[in-house]
Amino acid sequence: MGQPGQPGQVALPSRSFVELDERLVSLGSASGAGSVVVVRASRDLHAALLAHMARRLRTAGAFPAVDSRVETREQAAAAAGAPIFREIATQLGLPRASLLSSEPQTFAEAIAQAASAKHSAIVTSLPKEGSWDRAVANELVRIGRTVVVFVTSSEIPTWDGIATSTIAAFDLAGDLSAADKLR
Repeated sequence: MGQPGQPGQVALPSRSFVELDERLVSLGSASGAGSVVVVRASRDLHAALLAHMARRLRTAGAFPAVDSRVETREQAAAAAGAPIFREIATQLGLPRASLLSSEPQTFAEAIAQAASAKHSAIVTSLPKEGSWDRAVANELVRIGRTVVVFVTSSEIPTWDGIATSTIAAFDLAGDLSAADKLR
């Protein structure tokens, strides 16, 4: 596999949509606990899942910092080159000076600190492998001080040096049931 903190691809147990909801509620009400949730679903469900997960976390008492650029396929395509975590940092109220860092580790540390202080959960699509955003995501997972929720249509990654027990994986690649859609 890769360097410590770098992702590999290992099969993790899949869980249901109801279990995802329950996990989000428990994470939203947890105080100061870091956790990683990765949800695999078809691309056309990402916007709805991101919005749903943000609502669940908010209802449970967390402040979700959400990549809001994926409401439609057109918006997602237009935002493809814009850094996800710069938007997240802005939502977390990081000072402008913090936004100037291009070092993923430093940037992730600033986001983790702000998210922890505000009882925030980061909710976003899993960034493209090899991108600056993916490097920041890898660092956030490694730091482990905040709740991070990723949605992907690719394989569910794991990270070297990170216990798989700290990563909750949900494979919702199949269709959601009618009851799931009502949640």
